[in-house]
Amino acid sequence: MATDRELLKAAQIGHVASSTVSNAQEAILASHRRTYGAVRTSAATNATENAAATVFFYVARKSKMRGLYVVPSANVTAHASNFVTFIAKKNDGAGGAFSNVAVQNTNTTANSGTGNLTSYSAHSITLSTASDAHVLAAGSLVSVEWNYAASGTAIPASSWHLDVEEV
Repeated sequence: MATDRELLKAAQIGHVASSTVSNAQEAILASHRRTYGAVRTSAATNATENAAATVFFYVARKSKMRGLYVVPSANVTAHASNFVTFIAKKNDGAGGAFSNVAVQNTNTTANSGTGNLTSYSAHSITLSTASDAHVLAAGSLVSVEWNYAASGTAIPASSWHLDVEEV
């Protein structure tokens, strides 16, 4: 069932003359998008520093995740056996259990990892393909954790960015 916001967006798109706006759908959808940012100020250098889930984002309105990005402050070198796995999770903000919404590791691209991460560049973290994984209820919390394989690749201080569309 469509939400009121989704119905409003459809009505707005249908009432904007195509000669007035080059891409009415993109313009309307962009007006309902938000990006949340958070920073981890300390580096994690090895497997003894596995990061438990840290809540980075509070989402006030019902939204759909459109992207999750990490921006490291230094280069991260991919490795086939000595890598770190990023895990993003959501919950309802009311004490419910967390469930995975994105998982990506710094393995080599040949092994379905991110490959090398370049400093001060945004790197997309693959979102889950589960049907409802991207829907965030009003008041949801989104956390990010990382786990090391072997001794782990050092992860520098980094910023995280969550791109959502309010629905």
